[in-house]
Amino acid sequence: MGEPWKLLEGANMSKATTMSGRCPRRLRLEYLEERSLLSTYLVATDGSDQNAGTLASPFATIQFALNQAILPGDTVQVRGGTYFEKLVFPASGSAKAGFITLEAFPGEQPILDGTGIVGENMLWLNNINYARVIGFEIVNLSGVTDGSGIRITGYGSHLEIRNNIIHEIRGESAMGITVYGTASRPIAYLIVDGNEIYNAEPAPSEALTLNGNVTRFQVTGNTVHDVNNIGIDLIGGEKSIHRSLGTRKGVVRGNTVYNAHSNYGGGFAAGIYVDGGKDIVLEYNVSHHNDVGMEIGAENRGTVASRITVRNNLVYLNDKAGIGFGGYAPETGRVRSSVFTNNTVYKNDTLNAGFGQLWIQFASANVVTNNIFWASSNDVLIASDEGNINNKLTNNLYFTSNGPGAARFTWNGEPYLGLVNYQLATGADQISLFDDPAFVDPDAGNFHLGLASPAIDKGTSVRNRFAPTDRDGRYRPQGDQPDIGAYEYFATIDIAGHGLDTDQKRRAEQVISIFENDTIVLQYGYIEALRDGRGYTAGRAGFTSGTSDLLDVVERYTALVPGNALAPFLPRLRQLAQRHSASIFGLTGLPQTWEAAATDPRFRGVQDQVVDETYYRPAIKRAIGLGLQDALSKAVLYDTIIQHGEGEDPDGLPELIQRTSAQVGGTPATGVDEHVWVQAFLQVRRMTLANAFDPSTRRAWAESVSRVDVLQDIVMAGNWNLSGPFNVDREPYTPVTID
Repeated sequence: MGEPWKLLEGANMSKATTMSGRCPRRLRLEYLEERSLLSTYLVATDGSDQNAGTLASPFATIQFALNQAILPGDTVQVRGGTYFEKLVFPASGSAKAGFITLEAFPGEQPILDGTGIVGENMLWLNNINYARVIGFEIVNLSGVTDGSGIRITGYGSHLEIRNNIIHEIRGESAMGITVYGTASRPIAYLIVDGNEIYNAEPAPSEALTLNGNVTRFQVTGNTVHDVNNIGIDLIGGEKSIHRSLGTRKGVVRGNTVYNAHSNYGGGFAAGIYVDGGKDIVLEYNVSHHNDVGMEIGAENRGTVASRITVRNNLVYLNDKAGIGFGGYAPETGRVRSSVFTNNTVYKNDTLNAGFGQLWIQFASANVVTNNIFWASSNDVLIASDEGNINNKLTNNLYFTSNGPGAARFTWNGEPYLGLVNYQLATGADQISLFDDPAFVDPDAGNFHLGLASPAIDKGTSVRNRFAPTDRDGRYRPQGDQPDIGAYEYFATIDIAGHGLDTDQKRRAEQVISIFENDTIVLQYGYIEALRDGRGYTAGRAGFTSGTSDLLDVVERYTALVPGNALAPFLPRLRQLAQRHSASIFGLTGLPQTWEAAATDPRFRGVQDQVVDETYYRPAIKRAIGLGLQDALSKAVLYDTIIQHGEGEDPDGLPELIQRTSAQVGGTPATGVDEHVWVQAFLQVRRMTLANAFDPSTRRAWAESVSRVDVLQDIVMAGNWNLSGPFNVDREPYTPVTID
């Protein structure tokens, strides 16, 4: 037979983007994927390994079931109950046929208990690809010397460790989750998400650690607490694990670590620690009541921890220090070219050890900016004895309850009282402030900024030196400059009496949805590469990977739902947005993942939030400034900002406004008739679409002039109040009536 085909109607229709245009609905032919029959094996405490492994006739032991699940796509589901086993994963899945999955039966909690069972690890994956472990409680690994609840070694790709609870792990180096990339091939595309580790004894190792040749990973949404050493650790430079490569190119996001206290060496366990890693982002984490909040270091001689980004974290009430960076001695490694931004660091150094809120050791060429540092009762804000070379500090906010004269700063061993004296003597922190941040309720853990906070609009806006969204997923900046600290102050814009009412806004968004997707139903799951110079176009308002709005959606969703399936795309999306790149290389699987995420109401809500903050509210603010009163006038600006953007390029909304005002001699705010101004604006916009300045969008925009023609039809009908019903009946759109 010939190749199988399927016919899709409107499955991937062209559409307008933030900087693009659309074409009519079309039909598309696609190959059908080849399918193979997948197997699911069931395990239950009342089963037998002589059974068939079905729901009605389950196996008795998990290892026996795993030994049957050796084909890609196979699944082992384990019913609730206690299983006295230690497991070894025997086989790999594949990219084409799928993962081998070991998971809890839906709605049940199997317990893997190591009591009386020989072996150092409860579950071991060695040289395994495409495997998942989901939903187990792993307990009672006792008397070990170098053992783990879950251990991954050798090489591997696309491994997922999700939603497991690991506790009562006892001995020496008795760890929760351990990933050792020991081979020449890396452990790559690793996800460690939603796990809890507690009552473990990892000292002198770590509770959750990635070490050696590990790359392109995400450690997200985990909780680690009540352990006797470091909570989460990302390591490079240990030759016993890998001679040359260390943990790199990953993200540690949305984790919470508390009560991590080392039982040796005076107690310097960090909640989250990067030891010699590279190209790692630490964001949206919470670290409290540990020895040290967060630390970026390099313990091994010749190792450099570099290009680490630490942003949007809450670090509070840790015993000895808040955030520290640098090698701890002259003979150890160094920290370079890293950025610490938009963190809130509050009353650490609770034991008055003198390491303060920011502890700088042997490090150079790092940037510390847009952070809030609030001292504990000892007033120590910065502690730096030696090795602090060419580190740039700026736009930070410092505070101690005992007043500005009590604030203590030590810079390369020299102590200073007061921010001004420290600034004058060192030349550092010249644009930083001393003031009460005016948190909403810090004693209750609410570090949002109050209305009167001096942190508002005082951060630097230099690219890559501020977090693009805050801990709530809100876009930065909300004002002229980003705010200092983990939270951006968000004042609801009072547009009462100025914006669109509920029905007017609904109708405006239905018209825009017609332009975007040829339907009045908002298409949250839409995604397509239009080849219009903007990469992928997606969602209800044409968010694009080549600009920042698609990235904004994914970052906000990830702040809300750490470890979601879109999160692994963030590093590449950031690169593309920074470069304004049309490339879709490195985004394999994004369309399917976006479509799946659109079934989550939280993801749809994030899209609504981005549209509201990025497009609707700015459009209404523009309308107010221009003196526009009619609903249709405001809807015209709303649609324009979605397609053209608010940039200063010749195709952007500000330039269209300027050209229109120059043509008619002003704006409605200066006395020009509103209807005359809007009609002139639409003519300017249509001409821009027909002859775009940007060559990458020129063809697509030329095909979208009907977008303006529809708006002109509504103008000609005199429907300035945007009342319903009215018709949209112009090619290439499907005729529709909007009520």
